[in-house]
Amino acid sequence: MDYDIRENRVFINSDFHSKKLTATKLGSILGLNPWDSAFSAWCDMTKVRTKPFVSTPQTVAGKIIEGIIIKWCKEKIGENVMSPEEFYGNLWPTVSRGYDFYKDDNIFGGMWDAKAVNKKRETLAVVEVKTTGRPNDWLEGVPLEKLVQALMYGAKENAKTTYVVVAFLKESDYAYPDHFVPDDSENGGNVKLYSFNTTDPLTINGKSYNIYELMHIAVNWYKEHIVTGISPVYDEKQDKEILDDLRKNRPDAVEDANELSIVKDVNELTLQIDALYESTGIKTLEKELGNKLDSLKRLMQSKLEANGLLDKYVCANYELAKTVRNSVDSEKLKADGVYDKYNKETTCFTLRKKKEN
Repeated sequence: MDYDIRENRVFINSDFHSKKLTATKLGSILGLNPWDSAFSAWCDMTKVRTKPFVSTPQTVAGKIIEGIIIKWCKEKIGENVMSPEEFYGNLWPTVSRGYDFYKDDNIFGGMWDAKAVNKKRETLAVVEVKTTGRPNDWLEGVPLEKLVQALMYGAKENAKTTYVVVAFLKESDYAYPDHFVPDDSENGGNVKLYSFNTTDPLTINGKSYNIYELMHIAVNWYKEHIVTGISPVYDEKQDKEILDDLRKNRPDAVEDANELSIVKDVNELTLQIDALYESTGIKTLEKELGNKLDSLKRLMQSKLEANGLLDKYVCANYELAKTVRNSVDSEKLKADGVYDKYNKETTCFTLRKKKEN
């Protein structure tokens, strides 16, 4: 992607395909997120600089515990709480493609965690689930950047009520997320449930806004910065890591939208597979299987080597075959001056994933 950096902004000089404004970006755009700036959100949405998703014990545990919390909410909220998979049923694989419930909205996108519906499947409330290892961030209630995220989905679903439920995790929860048991007791509880009227006003920088007014501000920001390809003003200190990357790693060409879409799908599938590995115990079983196979190979190899006349050894349904490969010393060939004469050049293509920080 071709861009210029000047006047404390970044200017995109080529065609680009932008991401939608999801609820996770809303707090950043409004200046409410202490960990992510509006400039950072712009870089990600325009794909000038995107952060690759890295599966960690925290993200894996969060996904598993989110499902446990949604089941817990079915009892606590007292309404028909459903996950997206439950709500859409057999249509879920089609609906979830691209991970965006709002395909007809050109600006806003994303997915809610769960929602409560009536018998007619009309939305009564949206449920946003959070997991954190930083309980001090929640001492004064739901942090604003997380609250506007939840309220945005409440507004998009025309829900009267928006719930935010947070799970405070310990180290053991990251190691064994499937053992997590929600407890909302006053003393020693690990879960807290908050309820909001979706249209209730919020006080931000001394001014009162409801969620629809905040979304209108975000729409104007989107038109000013995403549509035009002109970033908001960056901060040299807060955005230093991003700016360092932009200044030293200027891409030479526009990334292909189809390629990026496939990479996105690959990353999402990898995340889902990692979560399944952790939740089902397959990873542990595969490691144990590998150790057993290594032990079997060593035993069979010792039998095969003990009888120099055999080139294969069979045990039950496993066969260990001995093969002999010939190789040449390329350095000696080069020293004798005949390497280039007999060297044959072939072309192959290997796809590897770049190392992630």
